[in-house]
Amino acid sequence: MISEITLLGQFRGKTVDGVTQFLGVKYASLRNRFADAEMIGYAEGDAILDATEYGHRQTSRSFVAFWASICSLLTPHWKKDAAQNITAAMRDVLKAHPTEAQEILERYGLEETMSDEVAFPAVLNFVNDVVALAPVVAFARTWQGNLYAYYFNERNPWEGPWKGQASHILDLAYLFQNYREYLTEEQQAVAEVFAEDFSKFCHGVSPWPVVDETATKDTFPVRVFGPSDEGLTAKVDVRAYGGETMRRSTVFDYADKISLDEMLMIVREFGVNASETLVMA
Repeated sequence: MISEITLLGQFRGKTVDGVTQFLGVKYASLRNRFADAEMIGYAEGDAILDATEYGHRQTSRSFVAFWASICSLLTPHWKKDAAQNITAAMRDVLKAHPTEAQEILERYGLEETMSDEVAFPAVLNFVNDVVALAPVVAFARTWQGNLYAYYFNERNPWEGPWKGQASHILDLAYLFQNYREYLTEEQQAVAEVFAEDFSKFCHGVSPWPVVDETATKDTFPVRVFGPSDEGLTAKVDVRAYGGETMRRSTVFDYADKISLDEMLMIVREFGVNASETLVMA
């Protein structure tokens, strides 16, 4: 069905059971994020615009290298006896795989006798990989439609517990650049490319290659931003993890023996152990 929408022009809609929908029609635009909305005029001659499908959708992204920084704020009680609690959870859930359980602990630098200050960040690395990274990679491979994945590897430049880490929502400061004057020239360069890529995506332009169902760990197009202090502004990598993606491969390396569900059970049991420790204290 073709209808005329005042000021916008003619659109071809999608009719199902007598109801016509016009999908993905952009009605207005902003000159900048503080400006008033302005109507868009599509009408050019007799052109009929296709509105039978949704346009580009916001896609899932891999969380930053230290997504778990926000987790530490929500669950501060996890810190007490972190090494003992994660070790107990790992050995209990993976009792059928004792060798692999010990190897995973070692790869995250975890020892049962280490201090809470040292153990807690290592535990958060494991939680990050299980709760954020692995599900996002799996989700990306099965998404029905265009999906663009990116890894934000810029390090937090401000004083605080997460300085030097790619902490949670730091990418928003780079996207909106409202703290631009506090960034170095190299960091500003990353922010500019980051904002430009997002602008392309929001306007229906592919900013980099999509991830589809054929993607493997070595054919997984992902945009990598930073770290600028190592001379990298942005590039497209083809790996889901490892190398310049700066994503650990541990969870994936054991996938043939240990499922992601089992990894999640370790995180869950660790949380239970930590809560019991809190009650006992």
